[in-house]
Amino acid sequence: MVKSPFELAYRYVEPSVKRRLALKLIEKNLPPIEVSRKLSVSPSLVTRYVKGDRGTYLELAGHSDVDEMIEELANDLLRSNKTKYDVQRRVSRITMYVLSRKYVCSLHKALERDLDILQCNICTLVFK
Repeated sequence: MVKSPFELAYRYVEPSVKRRLALKLIEKNLPPIEVSRKLSVSPSLVTRYVKGDRGTYLELAGHSDVDEMIEELANDLLRSNKTKYDVQRRVSRITMYVLSRKYVCSLHKALERDLDILQCNICTLVFK
């Protein structure tokens, strides 16, 4: 059975997006406690992102288009207060974009050895 794209999004992609976002905010000298507040996550989760204990399934920095989207969100968070719903909406959009661009296929193949990447087009159709 093929893993659901929603499971891939929840377990692998979204944590990687949030980790990259947290790291960008810290690079911009935002204290970790403020990062946790802006992302509506616990301070311990921010620490896990920084240490590389969470959200390391995808290296999003290697995809300049995704990295630009995350950078834009980080800058928006620094410029103005966004609600947790605004942040989650943007993180969800980035997550769907990552899936639609087939950036998760190699991870999916590693998780599910019998997956035929050439036959699978679920994410490109669902998240276009």
